[in-house]
Formats: sequence, structure tokens, C-alpha cells
Amino acid sequence: MAARQDQTLQIALIVFAIFTVVLAGFTYWFAKQAGDADQALTAMREEKNTEQTRANNTQVQNEELRKLLGFDQFADYDTVVAPQSKTDMDRMLGTMPEEKRNYRDGLQLVYAENQQLSTAQTGDKEKLKQLEAKLAEVEAGHQAQIARLEADKAKIEQAAAAERNQFAQARAQLDAKQKELAAQIADQTKKFDAERAELVAARDAAQEEANKRQNTINTFIDERAQEEFSFEVADGKITYVNQANNTVWINLGAADALRQQVTFSVFDTADTDAGKAEKKGSIEVVRMLGPHMAEARVTDDDARNPILPGDFIYSQVWNVGKPQHFAFTGLIDLDGDGRSDLQLAKDMIELNGGIVDAAPNPETGEQEGQMSLDTRYMVFGERSDKTNDTALRKTWDDMHGEANALGVQLISVTDFINQMGYKPQDRAVNMGAGVNSRDFRPRPAPSSGDLRPRVNYSAP
Repeated sequence: MAARQDQTLQIALIVFAIFTVVLAGFTYWFAKQAGDADQALTAMREEKNTEQTRANNTQVQNEELRKLLGFDQFADYDTVVAPQSKTDMDRMLGTMPEEKRNYRDGLQLVYAENQQLSTAQTGDKEKLKQLEAKLAEVEAGHQAQIARLEADKAKIEQAAAAERNQFAQARAQLDAKQKELAAQIADQTKKFDAERAELVAARDAAQEEANKRQNTINTFIDERAQEEFSFEVADGKITYVNQANNTVWINLGAADALRQQVTFSVFDTADTDAGKAEKKGSIEVVRMLGPHMAEARVTDDDARNPILPGDFIYSQVWNVGKPQHFAFTGLIDLDGDGRSDLQLAKDMIELNGGIVDAAPNPETGEQEGQMSLDTRYMVFGERSDKTNDTALRKTWDDMHGEANALGVQLISVTDFINQMGYKPQDRAVNMGAGVNSRDFRPRPAPSSGDLRPRVNYSAP
């Protein structure tokens, strides 16, 4: 019985020795690096062989092993092996299958894990060597780059020194040039002041002369404004009247540079001032009958004061051998419909041999052309009061000032129509959205009786 108990103790001692070695191996593995774990594993194997040999011969060693394992030296096998061993196996080898939970397989697992750690450590060391080699290569490149930069820096400093020297030379030259220019500017300033004084004196003299001329023009304008007569003479006279055909003959023809469609106003023989005479009718040339004879149709007359042979004819536009110059401003409304007839008025002037010097642009309202001393008349219409006619109002004001300065005679649209002998044609009345209240102006009732003679007259 004692031999069996010793054998049991020996086995227990061997088991606990193995457990102690494994526990020490695990503790040493967690505490040190993979290289120390390999040495501990070798030592543990040697210790295992030694203990197995000695376990059969000495009980004392088993008791010491129990003490080493933390048990009483006289503890039995069941106390030492069964509960504590299973607990340790579950705690340290819990990831392994149940059949693999033994000290040998556990040591093999530890060994395999140590090998993996060693292999990984070897790879890390190789990578570390490669990184250190790359680092050395990069540092060598940096050193070469620093050397190049130092060389470039030296060259740049040399170039900067050369540039500073050139700048200093250029600055000295610039200062000398600046002093020279300052002297030239001072000289030119003196010359300019002298020339300016001469120009100011010349300007003052010219202004004084202009003031004298303006005073002369103003005096001339005032005198013309106070004139009672216009000193305009008739262009010709009526030589024959055909009331049946509503035509007349005049003593002007092709030799007088007369053209068809030239219009004349007709006034009585008692009026000697054609410009101030009261118009009794108007005629329009229709054909040439000779060097000094032409036929004209009556465009306007009064049955109570008919056109007779010997009556004088006059046109502001047409003149023998000399065209008259005109200007227009404002709203030129010839037929009283509230719309501009500027183009028609221009056509009438040109048709009668006259020239239009200046007029407002029909779209922008700004002045086109320029008046001069040759401009005889400026026909002015109404000054627009519409918000969008600012340019047209400015043109009206500017042209009136220019006409007064040049001594141009101002005539209204009504006077222009009367002296031109123009009679507005019958117009179609616009209906709908384009209707105009001026299209429905009241007309005077016809006079009782038609006093128009139905006989032909000829000048004696």
C-alpha cells in the first residue's frame, strides 16, 4: 500500500513539476521577448527529463514539488490534480478543444505562438533594416541637396551683389538725369509762364473784340426787331387768270430757274412789302410756258377777294439766282394734327430751291446741322412739354439762342405756311386707338353765296 501511495505521489509530483514548468513558461513568455521564451522552453524540457528520472527515486522531491505548486507536501493526488489542474487548464488553455487541453499540447501551442512571434519579429527587424537603409539614403540625398542649395545660395548672393552694384550705378545716373530734367522743367516752366501771359493777353484782346462784335450784333438785332417793314420785294406777278380752270399765268419761267411744284403766296398790288403783306391766296407752278412765263394752279384763294391779274407773288424759299437758307426747331405741324411734318417742310424747302441748314433729329431730338450767317429764317414750332422730349426741348432752347446770336429771323409755322402758299391737303381721320382730338376741330360755316367770278382776267 505504501508503494502504491509513493507511486501516486511520484506521478503527482511529475504532473505538478510539468505544470510548474508550463506556468513558468507562460509567465516568462508574457514577461520577456521571444528569444528568452525559446531558452526557457529548452530549460523546461531539460528540467522535465531530470525530474522524471529523479521522481522515481525520491519522495522528498515530490513533496518539494507540492510546496512549489502551492499545496501541502502531504496532499493526496486528487487534491493536487483534479480540481486545481482543471481550473488552470480552463484558464490558460480555454481556446483549445477539450481533448487538447493537456500540458503537452499546451506547450506545443505556446511553442507555435512563440515561433510565429519570432518569425514576425524577424520580419519586423528586416523591415526596420530596410527603413533604416532608406532613411540613410534619404538623408544622403538631403545632404547632397543641401550642398547644391548652399552652392546656389552662394551664386545668388554673388548675383545680388552684382545687381546691387548695377542698381547703385543706375541710381546715380537716374539722380543725375533727374537733376537735369528738373533744370529743364524749370526752364520750360519759365517759357510756359511767358507764353501763357502772352496768350492770356491775346485772349483778353480777342474777348474784348468778341464783346464789341456781339454788341454790334445785338444792336443789329434790336434794329431789325424794331423795323416796321421787312423790305422783301415780290418775286413776280400774275399776268393771266383762268377762273374756270382755276389756273393762272405768272411772269417767271425757265430762264428764271423756276421749277415745277414751286409755291408762291399771292398778295394785292396795294401791298408793297411782300414780307408783311396779307396773303390773299397761293399758287403752285405746274408747267413752263416760256423763258419768263409759267402756268400755276390756284391752291388757295378767297371767293370774296379773288386772285386777279397784276397781283404780286412771293416765296420765302425761292429766289432768282440765290437759294434761301432755313432752319427748323420744335414741333413742325403743318396740318394741325399734332404730328410732326418736319420732313414735309424740308421737302417743300428743297423743292423750291431752298436749303435747310439745321433741324432736330426726328428720333433723338438732337440738333442736326448748323446755322450760319447765311441762314435767313428759323421756323419754330411748339416747344414740347412731354417728359420724354428732354432732348427736343434743349434743342429748341439752344437753336433760339444761336438764332438770336446770328441775327436769324424767327417765323412761326403759321407764318411759314402762309408765306409759302402751302395749303394742307384733306386728311383721312384715324379711328380706333390712334384717334386724335385735333382731327375733329370745328370748321367755319361756308359763306352765303359764291362770289368767285367765272370769267377770265388778263393783265393789261
